[in-house]
Amino acid sequence: ASAAFGKKFYGKLDEKLQLLFPKYDFIKGMTGSLTENETGGNMKAVMVSFDDQVQIAFEVERKKGGLVTVYLPGAPDPWSGALAHVTDDRVQYLDASFAEVIKLSKKVGVGANAILA
Repeated sequence: ASAAFGKKFYGKLDEKLQLLFPKYDFIKGMTGSLTENETGGNMKAVMVSFDDQVQIAFEVERKKGGLVTVYLPGAPDPWSGALAHVTDDRVQYLDASFAEVIKLSKKVGVGANAILA
């Protein structure tokens, strides 16, 4: 019974924090995934190809049918960015951790060659 109460309490608290702090979900995703593993857990580092450029991003989720939701972090503030929905043929996984990509954004791209190599 106490486990059920704890889950319900945590769920309510989580909802309230999401309303009070807009960055809460993103920070929660970052810190939770970093404790799971170095590759960022659910948010994997990817390179997204657009018509005339590529951009380092995070894969948020994949839908059946080949559509991928990606988060494009801003620079120098990775917490402000944009969402894009692209076809899966435009997404390539990178051998970089979540923390490395966040650091890259904060450094305005300095060190990108090492990640893209």
